[in-house]
Amino acid sequence: MHVGGPHGDTPHGMIAVDFDGTLLRSDRTVSDRTNRALVGAAEAGWLVVGATGRPLPLAELVARSVPSMGFVACMNGAAILDIETDDVVLDTVVDVDAVLEAGRLIRSRIPSAGLAVDLTDGSQMWEDGFGHLVPLRPLGECDDDVLVALAASGHTDVRKLIAFSDEIEAHALLDAIDELLGPEHGVAHSGLPFVEIGAPGVSKASALAWLADDRGVEVGNCVAFGDEINDHEMLVWAGTGVAMGNADDATKARADVVTAANDDDGIAIYVEELLR
Repeated sequence: MHVGGPHGDTPHGMIAVDFDGTLLRSDRTVSDRTNRALVGAAEAGWLVVGATGRPLPLAELVARSVPSMGFVACMNGAAILDIETDDVVLDTVVDVDAVLEAGRLIRSRIPSAGLAVDLTDGSQMWEDGFGHLVPLRPLGECDDDVLVALAASGHTDVRKLIAFSDEIEAHALLDAIDELLGPEHGVAHSGLPFVEIGAPGVSKASALAWLADDRGVEVGNCVAFGDEINDHEMLVWAGTGVAMGNADDATKARADVVTAANDDDGIAIYVEELLR
């Protein structure tokens, strides 16, 4: 059940929360205290938005368990789901030929890399080794070669190409792929052990900026919470960027405020004070 004012009202402000390492505790649950604080914010006129690197089905799973959440920006800003209407209100896709070209280049230069793709229908194509990297089994079938399967599928575009490796740590893989593909592709790391490749210029910040403009919210009235490298843009963009106590130093340096860790109700502590 969605909590808050009528869907057409102009919100007082926006509270955007990353999921893994921020909203979710180490046991992947949301604390009662955090839920109460966010419900209080929604009832006070704040628009509560999820902002996650998770693909849409996994993002929706979390978003629908948080009563206050009105929207969720997923896949690091590639899509925004309206929780109340179940509509994808923003959808950024990449031409399948560009995805195939990028995938072949990654495959040729990084032999240990496995691949997956997020499709526009919410399902995934993925290679062996990807399934254990995500919180739930991917929606779709495991393929011997995702690029062959994608080329034969008839899809004209996808939301994300995903690369992973059991030999290269995710941050190092991100740096290698970013250098390999260059500015024609948007390369991001969501805190999970893989790298996402999508349209250039797309981030959690770009999606939240679009939603804030659409709902008439000034950026100065936006508060964003995060803990990882893919949260950097939105922490800088928001009127107030709040880093979690468990965030690394680079993330904390980009925030205006540092709150307690995700396991210590960091979001709730800040929001409770905000509402006072």
